[in-house]
Amino acid sequence: MKLLRFILILIFVHAGYVLFNVYPSLPEEMIGKLNGSAHHSDTLSKMHFSFLHLGTLGLLTLLFGLTPGLMKRIPARFWNIPHRDYWLSDNRKATTFSQMEKFMLTLGIATAGFFHFSMYQAILFNLGNTVEKSQINDPPLFFVFFILIWMVVFFYRFGRKPMADQR
Repeated sequence: MKLLRFILILIFVHAGYVLFNVYPSLPEEMIGKLNGSAHHSDTLSKMHFSFLHLGTLGLLTLLFGLTPGLMKRIPARFWNIPHRDYWLSDNRKATTFSQMEKFMLTLGIATAGFFHFSMYQAILFNLGNTVEKSQINDPPLFFVFFILIWMVVFFYRFGRKPMADQR
């Protein structure tokens, strides 16, 4: 768990490091968004771009880093998972929270990593580096594929009681 939290925080720290190093080189008016054809469709000042990048990553880091710990304080009646009484019974509650925490942190790492990668591509584009269409189109497809797999595994794990306990 500590490793997953460390990776999540490391993504935020890396974003700050990258922005700190490239900020003086960035143009005052930055292209903030690229469409699927690798053409820009929106501009931002470099200060607003930096706040957007770090602010969103900071929010994702807090959201996915703190939510698993806060879940333990939420009463069981507010949980919306199938077979809630089974998963949150006294003898399974600690294991369930541990597994949920791993799922949430893994999702957070993927989301923050994808966002940081997207913003990093925008930084490279603004610095004059060429961006291939595959660099724009492939990462969202990998992210969507990851989310689909994550959802299947999550719902497979918590959508039913384990076979040994269904008697």
